[in-house]
Amino acid sequence: MDQRQKKQLKHKIRQAQIVSFDLYGTLIFRTLRQPQDIFAWMECAAGMPGLGRERERIQVRAARFYRKTYGVPHPTLCEIYRYWAQQGVSGGRNTAGFYRKLEAWERKLEEELCIPNQAMQEMLAYARQQKKRVIFTTDMYLEKPELERILKRCSLVQYDAIYASSELKKTKYDGTLYDGLLKKENVSPGSILHIGDDRLADVAMAAKKKLCVFWYRDSQADLAESLFADLAKRRCKGAYAPAKAAMDFWYLLGYQVGGPLYMGLCNWLVRTAPKSSIYALSRDGYNIARLLPLFGKRSTRYLLSSRNAWLLPHMTKLGRQELELLPPYSCGQTIREALGCAGLLELPEQEFQKAGFGGYEDVLQSRRDIARMKQVYRNNKRTVLQICARERRYMEQYLCSQGADGKELCFFDSGWHGTSQYLMEHCLQAMRKKCSVHFCYAGMDAASGRHLLRDGSYSAYLNLYLGKKEARRLLSSSAVLELFFSQDAPPLKRYGKDAPVFDSYAGRKEIRAVNQGLFDYVRRNLRVSKAFAPQAAERFGVLALRRLVLHPSRAEAQMIGDLADTDGMSSAAAMKKYIAKIPADSLKRNPFLDIYWEQGVYRHPQNSFGVRLYVWLRQRTASALKKIGSHCRKR
Repeated sequence: MDQRQKKQLKHKIRQAQIVSFDLYGTLIFRTLRQPQDIFAWMECAAGMPGLGRERERIQVRAARFYRKTYGVPHPTLCEIYRYWAQQGVSGGRNTAGFYRKLEAWERKLEEELCIPNQAMQEMLAYARQQKKRVIFTTDMYLEKPELERILKRCSLVQYDAIYASSELKKTKYDGTLYDGLLKKENVSPGSILHIGDDRLADVAMAAKKKLCVFWYRDSQADLAESLFADLAKRRCKGAYAPAKAAMDFWYLLGYQVGGPLYMGLCNWLVRTAPKSSIYALSRDGYNIARLLPLFGKRSTRYLLSSRNAWLLPHMTKLGRQELELLPPYSCGQTIREALGCAGLLELPEQEFQKAGFGGYEDVLQSRRDIARMKQVYRNNKRTVLQICARERRYMEQYLCSQGADGKELCFFDSGWHGTSQYLMEHCLQAMRKKCSVHFCYAGMDAASGRHLLRDGSYSAYLNLYLGKKEARRLLSSSAVLELFFSQDAPPLKRYGKDAPVFDSYAGRKEIRAVNQGLFDYVRRNLRVSKAFAPQAAERFGVLALRRLVLHPSRAEAQMIGDLADTDGMSSAAAMKKYIAKIPADSLKRNPFLDIYWEQGVYRHPQNSFGVRLYVWLRQRTASALKKIGSHCRKR
């Protein structure tokens, strides 16, 4: 809440005799994105696919049954599980003990994942200071003793009464809870101020019953601030308060999506490589290097690396495969930008003029231009390979200084296509190092893995919990995934003769906020994660990321989609490239514009219908041609 809103609310509090606070979403926050995520956690802990949806459905059916049979608006949590046990559940675990265990899990999660809203806590303290009677009014299936325990855990003990729908059998949604409240308090409606976030239950229905109301609408910003305050209270070193406005979005994205992802990823890495020292490759492994020590994996080292820095050292010849790996990879770049990515700016401008280009500043506008540029590499094979040999010597010096030249090496990389492993293995071969190399990836495109890593040893976290088609769809949006696998620092350009050389970098506050959010999540919830089944965190870590990439909200599609020049997107000064926003004029200038996040394009509010239709037709055509090509190869 900003100062103007606080001033307005304080004025209303002074005018009231009784101040009523809604609980969930107003006075208390769940740290998960939505309440149903608790059911997803239980599903992962039980290892029973579909249990979360079954829990949601059973609540609706139990409410219908209790309303029809007993005339109450909804059942309590205990009654929901009693009804569920009578109905049974798929999976052959229809025992009373199983349902008691599920209920205990849900109660524990409800308690552990709640934090106080610092802004409303301040307003509550102000109401007490003004000698007002403070009550809590909530529609909730948790019983009153459970709510009291949660409030005590959140240090919210300065209140006079709780009016809960689970106890009174009345709700705010139909207004009956307000009737019960007025009867018990025995005051006129206008003397009560009710504060809540739900437009219907807390505002419309309360106003209908003649109560004074305050519609609370700043939950996202206040949640970010409250998370920081909660972590500061727990003395988590390195936490900082997220900036206001847009930074709240990025911090919560890191906390609610990146946090579960890294909790699962770290658990998986500890299980996959229990004895190996892990070299986390920069910048993808920045968060892994910070978080793995919390899981007892202290032999983790952060290794400076990049595709560009490894690209030239791995080349001892210039065949078709090597030419495919050299930039440019897409249209829109100038020749100078592509050469800068490749580390081949030493090639003279005249060589490109011989191939029909005007010079370094020419923009590559078609596939034909890309092919012509790669022909220039081929024509200057000797010069290119001399540069490769020099860069290989510098790389070898750095790896030796970091101890990354032993017999058995384990690396962590975000993955997607396996290029880093392919380059590293060939670099070590070119250096004549006899090493056993294993890569642990966040995710790996199966087709790319088969193509580049035919004999490579690797494992991938996301692929373990996703089907092949779903994994392919998820990994096709790597520009979104890399928001969680980056560092707000310059990327490595070359190893250099005396010291590493870094590329230019403007800095990204968004990446810094995402990283802080996910780090705070792991620090705060590590104890909760260990209380459940060992692989529960691994399963749960995939769910939020899958939801974000495949089913984004409009706000997520716009905020993320408006980012330009993020990791994984070829820099092009001649044409700005966004993750999901596609201006119509950009599409006209380059119909082959890369699509970085298909679902984000469809959900982005600024993309026209024509742009969305074009992208849909283009993606479906590409998919059909790919299937036809695959079928022909099999025949």
